[in-house]
Amino acid sequence: PLYNTVIYLGHDSRFHLDRIEGIKEGLLSGQFPVSIYPLINSGYGYATPLFYGDAFLYIPAVMRLMGFTLQFSFKAFIFMINAFSVIAFYFCVKKITCNRKYGLLGAFLFIFSTYHFSDTYGRASIGEITAWGFFSLIVVGLWNIYTMDVDDKRYSHQWIVPMIGYTGVIESHIISTELVAMATVLTCLVLFKRTFKLKRFLNLLKTASASIAVNMYFILPFLDSMKNENVVITKWKDIDCAMQANGIHLADLFRVDIPQMFLEVRFFREVYTGLGIAFGLGLLVIIYVFIRYRQKAVKNKPFIFFSSMAVFFTALCLTIFPWDGIISFLQNFMAGTRINQLTLYAANALANIQWPYRFLTIATVFFAIAIVFAISMLENRKVKYTVTSVIAFMLLGQYIWSSIGLMTTKDVVHLNSITRNDTEYANDIGMMEYYPMVGDTLTSINLNEQNCKTIFVDVSDYKKEYTNIYLHASNSSGAEGLIELPLFYYRGYVVENLTTHQLAQAEAGAIKNVSFKVPVGEYDYKIYYNGINYWYIGYYASLASVILLVFYTIYIFYNRNIDKNKK
Repeated sequence: PLYNTVIYLGHDSRFHLDRIEGIKEGLLSGQFPVSIYPLINSGYGYATPLFYGDAFLYIPAVMRLMGFTLQFSFKAFIFMINAFSVIAFYFCVKKITCNRKYGLLGAFLFIFSTYHFSDTYGRASIGEITAWGFFSLIVVGLWNIYTMDVDDKRYSHQWIVPMIGYTGVIESHIISTELVAMATVLTCLVLFKRTFKLKRFLNLLKTASASIAVNMYFILPFLDSMKNENVVITKWKDIDCAMQANGIHLADLFRVDIPQMFLEVRFFREVYTGLGIAFGLGLLVIIYVFIRYRQKAVKNKPFIFFSSMAVFFTALCLTIFPWDGIISFLQNFMAGTRINQLTLYAANALANIQWPYRFLTIATVFFAIAIVFAISMLENRKVKYTVTSVIAFMLLGQYIWSSIGLMTTKDVVHLNSITRNDTEYANDIGMMEYYPMVGDTLTSINLNEQNCKTIFVDVSDYKKEYTNIYLHASNSSGAEGLIELPLFYYRGYVVENLTTHQLAQAEAGAIKNVSFKVPVGEYDYKIYYNGINYWYIGYYASLASVILLVFYTIYIFYNRNIDKNKK
C-alpha cells in the first residue's frame, strides 16, 4: 500500500497527518519543542504534544520543511519505522536464539503478522506501530540483564539497550507505555528469584531511572498537564468504560480472512483482527512440541516463558477476559478511603486502554519468539523446513490478500499539504481528547470566528502568524480593557508588552480562549506560546541525560577497543 500515488485512509490517518503538519508549523512559529499545533481547529491550536509523545514525527515534519510533500513524508516515515522494526526484531531473536536464520524467521513473523498489517493500514495507528518497533529492544535488553553473568565486565552497562527501547515507546504512544509497563512488571515478578539479586536489580533500576531522566522533557509537561489542564482526556476518569465488549471473540482470533477496515460487523457482531491463521498454526506447533518433546520442552525455560506470556497476553485481548469486573472492583474497593484513591487511578489506567485488542502488540512479539523456539526444537529437519515454509506462505499470502482488499475498498486521497482551511483534515481530531472544557462541558467557541473580541479596547495592526499574534491596542476608556483572541487557551501562552517590555501569562477567557487585560493607554503586544517556566527543568534534565549517555557510550566503546588491542 505504500508504493503508489495515493494514501489509503485508515481510522487515524487524518489525525497523524495533522500531527506531522502541526509540528512543521509549530517549528515555523518558533516553538521547540512544539507544544501547540497551530494548524488544528481552524488555527485555534491543539495541545496534542503535551499528552502524546511525537519525537519521531519530527522526522517527517523536517522532511516537510525540506520541501517534500506531506504524502511522501508520511509514507517515508512508515517505511522507516517498518525497516527499523524488522532490523531490531531480527537482532533481538538472533541474540536470544544465537542463530541468524531464526532471527530472519522471527523478523518475518513479526512484520507480516496480521495485526501489524491492520495496525499500520487499517487503524493507521502510527504512534502504536512506532512504539511497537521498540518492543524488541526491551525484550533483548531484559534478556541480557536476566541471562548474562552478573560478573561479566560488560554486565554493568546492559541497561542502555532496554532504556532506548522504553524511550522509544514513551515518545511514541502513551497507551503502549502502559502495556509495556504491565508486561515488564509481570516479567520481574515471574522471574523474581533473579530480579532481586543485587547486581541485576541495580541494572533494572538504572534502566528505569535513565528512561525517566532522558524523557523528562516530555514526562514533566505531560504529568503537569494531566493534573492541571481542563481538557476532555483529564475528565475520562468520570466516564464509565465498558472495555470488555471491545475485545476479540475467541472464534475470530485465528481467522483466515481479516477485516479490511480492522473492524467489520459480521454475523450480527463486531469482528476485530486477531492473530491470523498462520499464528494459529504456530500455536499448534508450540502445543505439539510441548507434548511430543515434553521433557526437552520443560527444560527449555525460554520456550516456556515466551509461550506462557504469549498465551497470557492473548487471553487479555478476548471478550471472555473479565475486564469490566476488574475495573468495577477497583473503582469500588474500600470506597471512601485513601486506598480507594489509588485503586481508582489503577481503574482509570486500565479503562484508558479502551480496547483489549491492543494487547495483541505484546502477544504478537511473544508469539513470534515462541514459534521460533518451537520450530527450533523440531528434530526432523524435513518437518522443520515444511512447517516453516507453510507458516511463511500463509503469512505472505494473507498479507498480499489483505493488501489487495485494502487497495480496492479503502478511501484514498492525494495530499501534498494541509492548511487550516482544509477543515476535513485540519479539524479532524478523533475523540477530541485534548479539546478545552469549561467546567464539565466542551468550550462553545465558534471556530469560524477568526477575529479578536474586545471590551473598552480598539485594536489595529492585527496580524496572526501560526500561534503568534501581533497587535496594537488603544484603551482610552479610563477603565481596564480586555482582549480575547482566536486561540484555544492552554497554560503557557505569554503576553509580551512591546511598549513597556513586560511579560505576563495569558488568562483563560469565559469560553476558554486566550485573553488578557489592557490598561489605559496605547501599547504594542506580542502573544505567543512559551510553555510553563518549570517545564524547563525537564528540558534541561533530558538534555543533560542525553549528553551524559553519549559520553558514557563513547567511554564503553573506547575501553572495549583497548581490551581488544591487549588481546
